[in-house]
Amino acid sequence: MKKNIYTLMLAGMFGTALALSGCGGGGGGVESTAVVSAPKAEGKRNGYSVQEDGYGLQAATFITSGRTDTTFTLRTAIATGLTDVNFRTVYRIDVADPAGVGKGVYSLGSALAGLSQFPGDIYIFNGRNSTMLKVVSGTISFSSFGTNAGDLVAGSLDLTFADHNSTSETKPTYRLRSAFSFILNSSAQILPTADPVPAQAAPLYAARCAGCHALGSFDMVSDGAPDISLKGGVLEAAFAAEHKGVTLTAAELRDLKVMLNAN
Repeated sequence: MKKNIYTLMLAGMFGTALALSGCGGGGGGVESTAVVSAPKAEGKRNGYSVQEDGYGLQAATFITSGRTDTTFTLRTAIATGLTDVNFRTVYRIDVADPAGVGKGVYSLGSALAGLSQFPGDIYIFNGRNSTMLKVVSGTISFSSFGTNAGDLVAGSLDLTFADHNSTSETKPTYRLRSAFSFILNSSAQILPTADPVPAQAAPLYAARCAGCHALGSFDMVSDGAPDISLKGGVLEAAFAAEHKGVTLTAAELRDLKVMLNAN
């Protein structure tokens, strides 16, 4: 068997660079919730949570928003601050026409009857410099929307995105439900700070996967099985019963999904 040394080596944190331009950062299971704890300003606060993530996105550690005369950029990220040289975006909401947005629900991707199309874009980078995760449908809702610095922009996402990293002709799709609240033109650390990739995922990979598979630049040695980089989304199907005699709990499956998609 190969890679006996991996069980002693796979304890560190890692990141890869996937986003659109400039600052990058971009199915079913329920993920644990991460919520921002930030200083309140007149009852407003920066906040972020994930209610459902069938793909396995990394946990954001930072939230920030900015505006120009024509565009708002609302971002959840993996960073210690705005000047972090390793700043990586998890997801980004660009509002191209702030004057055309107010409280209410807007459609994303495919048009939905009775809803106006959102005048902007949602990008899912998952800590990379470019994104192959494309929003295909869903909604963005605003419970609060202001256009001045210090105003609260709050609401939720309920969307489906397709994974174009997949070599399948029909791209797999995953659901993301997330709530957000941004104080416009402000930033906050997400506290308590979560590991972007759960710390227990690396030894789990070493024990259950590394004997056969490779994992991108994190683990380039394979015993003949396919490289499982960016393959977290297929784990649920692979482990519906067992895989090569290996079984995973729901928590282990979630942690491995995040790790695979981060590498």
